[in-house]
Amino acid sequence: DRVDAMYDDIGRQVVVVGQPRDLVFSTGATITNTTAETAFVAAGAAGVFRDLTNLIITNASTATPVGVEIASSSGGTFFPPIFLAERGGAVMYFAPPWAQATAAASWTARLSVATVTVYLIALGESNV
Repeated sequence: DRVDAMYDDIGRQVVVVGQPRDLVFSTGATITNTTAETAFVAAGAAGVFRDLTNLIITNASTATPVGVEIASSSGGTFFPPIFLAERGGAVMYFAPPWAQATAAASWTARLSVATVTVYLIALGESNV
């Protein structure tokens, strides 16, 4: 198959590690006082997987540690929890990207306790 090369404004060939910019996403969510499953990355279009490359999670509580479980689709299987201390956090880099199991699905998180506020920031790339 034929593939077009990509060039910048002055004619240099562009080589992108990962994905072209229009396929890269960043998003975030705040989960407060609930243990319900909460989406933090919106679903892609039909047939599109939204794979994670980075995940930043922080616990704003000054008194309560929390476990955060992540699933790659709503109602999907949760991965083992990431435990955060009071005012603690985690920064994770995935190489290769954390592949989403189901296309056109949202990534979700569930907290182990309902008395905290947790912030999530996700970076990733869309794939077909």
